[in-house]
Amino acid sequence: MNQLGPSDNLFAAEQKLDQVAGIALLCGALLSFVLTAVGLISLTLRPQANSLRGMTVASVLRSAARFEPAGILGLGVLVLMATPLLRVLIAIAGFTVLKWWRFVLVSAVVLILLLISFFVAA
Repeated sequence: MNQLGPSDNLFAAEQKLDQVAGIALLCGALLSFVLTAVGLISLTLRPQANSLRGMTVASVLRSAARFEPAGILGLGVLVLMATPLLRVLIAIAGFTVLKWWRFVLVSAVVLILLLISFFVAA
């Protein structure tokens, strides 16, 4: 009978973490692509004076909720920006479960840097 040792369980957990992170990145990229494509197509069908310039996150969300082309396009961009943030959050959660504190710390620093860059860009 073949029993799994502690290192095998750790390897399986690490593979599962990579798989979850990969799926999150793929879903984020696909959702962003779809939203951006729908926004661009609807913008060509219904041209409007609104542009993304100067729009806040709240105004993009309101505009997208009203199915306005600029809002949908902006939502696609926001989803694309949020995808790496989600990946880092998944890494922090996974590393915490695995008790890899050094990687939790490094991932937390990356998260802080991402958040700073988002706020500086806004």
